[in-house]
Amino acid sequence: MGKDESRWKIIEAAIQLANGMRLDQIGVEALALHGGVSEEEVRQIFPDCRALSLGIFQWAAHNLMAQVEYAALRNKPPLEVLEDVFHSHVVFLVSHAALPPLLLEALAIPGDGAALRQRIAKLLEDYEANLALLLHLALKEATVRPDLDPALAAKLLTYLTQGLALRGIAWGAADVLLQEERKIWQQYLNGIRA
Repeated sequence: MGKDESRWKIIEAAIQLANGMRLDQIGVEALALHGGVSEEEVRQIFPDCRALSLGIFQWAAHNLMAQVEYAALRNKPPLEVLEDVFHSHVVFLVSHAALPPLLLEALAIPGDGAALRQRIAKLLEDYEANLALLLHLALKEATVRPDLDPALAAKLLTYLTQGLALRGIAWGAADVLLQEERKIWQQYLNGIRA
């Protein structure tokens, strides 16, 4: 097994094991056993919780954006693509419920929090630019209100998604989150549609 494959397996193990725990509460032995790698590999690839936190963020960003890009590549009208993107983001959060608390934990690490905040800001900037592009296309097709500001509407959708992520932390119930997601999407759509 290559180093990259081992890295992803360890990260996925950490996310699965973290259910309600902090990273520093998960032992090397548990990561190795759950990830199907050796304890030595865990120590080499992730010498400390900081490195593992950064790895988790990179994994989350990569996998979330891959799902978002997949949704965006379908040959559908812009608002349908936007709905698919929003839904795929929420499903990703539901499927990886430990991620939001882990990322919040990582932001609190002295010194590393600032660097991670910059990476998150860049990810959000790129994410919102993609959403704004879809909304701009919808504006050209006259399927949204003519006075819509695509950049602000993209930010609003991002804020709604972040709010759902925080609700997921508080509720811990995937079915409730998915029900709320549908209602929230419909209200958002009602506000922007022509």
